[in-house]
Amino acid sequence: MSEASQDNASALAYLKKRLDRSPALLNEIPSISIHSGKSLFTHHEVLERIWGQLGTPLPRDCRAIVHGTPVLQHPDTGLIFVIGMGTFYWLRIPAEMMIELQANEHNFVQKMWNGEVIDVRRELGVGWAYGGWREAELEWCIEFYKQANENKELGVRNV
Repeated sequence: MSEASQDNASALAYLKKRLDRSPALLNEIPSISIHSGKSLFTHHEVLERIWGQLGTPLPRDCRAIVHGTPVLQHPDTGLIFVIGMGTFYWLRIPAEMMIELQANEHNFVQKMWNGEVIDVRRELGVGWAYGGWREAELEWCIEFYKQANENKELGVRNV
């Protein structure tokens, strides 16, 4: 298993469990528009948020579809750092930036429309939080991308 695969293990397991019939990775992103949310089981506003608002300012295109789910994935390391699902999205946040979220449990645990309670820390790990259309989220994505680049060049993982 590659280092990126080890760092993605929880995310990939969750996505595979969710949509097991979908291919692991599709590389045809440029032909998919923001309006493709229905076929990706993701609300169009969430798709616009992750691929448009959070993904567009990054140095390279990070849009991907993993197990039928829209994500932002570092193009060189393969690290997934944003996942969109239904009406919510999750972000992997650099550790030094996670401190400001710790005070509010709602950033990590939410009750879904069907009554299911999802704790993103249990499903994906301690570096993940629910997205909330915060201004800081773009900064978190840019910083995660930058750290993934630096770690790739140094041969270090654990972004």
